[in-house]
Amino acid sequence: MPATLGRPFYGWIIVAACLLVTAFTYGLQYSFGVFLKPLQEDFEWTRAMTSWVPALYMLFICLFGLIAGWFTDRYGPRAIVGIGGFFIGLGLVLTSRLSAPWQIYIYYSFLVGLGTGCAGPPVFTTVSRWFLERRGLALGIVTAGIPLGTIIMAPLARYLISAYSWRTSFLVIGFAASVIVAAALFLKKQPGEASSQGRVHDQTKHAPASEFKGLTLAQAIRTSTLWLVILLHTFAYTGLLMIMYHLAAHAEDIGIPEMTAATLLSVTAGVSLAGRISGGIFSDRLGRRPVFVFCLLLQGAMMLWLIKATSVWMLYLFAAIWGFGYGGWAPLMPALTAELFGLRQMGSILGMVSVSFGIGGIAGPAIAGYIFTATGSYSTAWLIGAVGMFLAAMILPLLKAPRMG
Repeated sequence: MPATLGRPFYGWIIVAACLLVTAFTYGLQYSFGVFLKPLQEDFEWTRAMTSWVPALYMLFICLFGLIAGWFTDRYGPRAIVGIGGFFIGLGLVLTSRLSAPWQIYIYYSFLVGLGTGCAGPPVFTTVSRWFLERRGLALGIVTAGIPLGTIIMAPLARYLISAYSWRTSFLVIGFAASVIVAAALFLKKQPGEASSQGRVHDQTKHAPASEFKGLTLAQAIRTSTLWLVILLHTFAYTGLLMIMYHLAAHAEDIGIPEMTAATLLSVTAGVSLAGRISGGIFSDRLGRRPVFVFCLLLQGAMMLWLIKATSVWMLYLFAAIWGFGYGGWAPLMPALTAELFGLRQMGSILGMVSVSFGIGGIAGPAIAGYIFTATGSYSTAWLIGAVGMFLAAMILPLLKAPRMG
């Protein structure tokens, strides 16, 4: 029934709780790099040994993300996100007690990956269920937690390492993961669980019952559309994570000072905040696909620019424009998935689509690292990344919503 006049729309409380979850989980994910050198120095590990930590971590995120999607569809997000927060905290606390190389693969890659896979993906499904006309804006706000968390978490971890130790840093962040459990308490599966509080006014109304019908995961798997969506995001994430893991090293290789090189990812993360909000707003007005295509083409063009970028201003320009493009399409993956397949089992379907993140997370950095080792330059890697972005943009017009039946 309609909410009382002036009563706040509960969907925005959902957005706030989900923003907190994404800020913590993804901020943690992208800040692991600050722990690499301290771990190597203390244990005399090789770069090859530590490079498998984030790779396995992303693999477990994808695997448990599939389970979390199914669980969210069936039981709602509250329990699974809370469980995710518990395992993130447990894994980080245990990581603070490391004494042998094999332990980091269990404590961090497995336990923290399990927790992130359970806590991260369900928030996008939940927000999509609560919004219809402003779904793009709501998802834009929630995905803004990714760069916001990166901006906060990496410097915080670095400060704790410098002031105390890497063990203390892991321990403090581990206990801080309790905020995810607290945020999970505010989550509800869909507006019906809040007595239809979403019908405050037309601009923030929730999805109608017809959209909740949608396709099941079993039905979606049998459509070419789902596999095209996965292929699209695999191309995009390969280029994206290629840059995220190798940009700073590339800048140092061409003579850019270390501190300046380190700030490039901060610029990318900061500008992507504006891109996420802008992408969400404009996708609500113009449609998901035109905005998605524009952002991918923008990123592809800037990766070609990076091949010739040799000065500080050229790299900063790359970081700003490329980051805006990434921010612009980041909230569109869950929004487009909801439009194509409906909300009936969106958690499971989105979990399937998110496998592309794991593939790109392994392929992108590995391709760039192999090419640099073989040629002494990243130029061919940036070209491959640009082609991937362009191919992803070409797939978008081919997507057709399957019949809901």
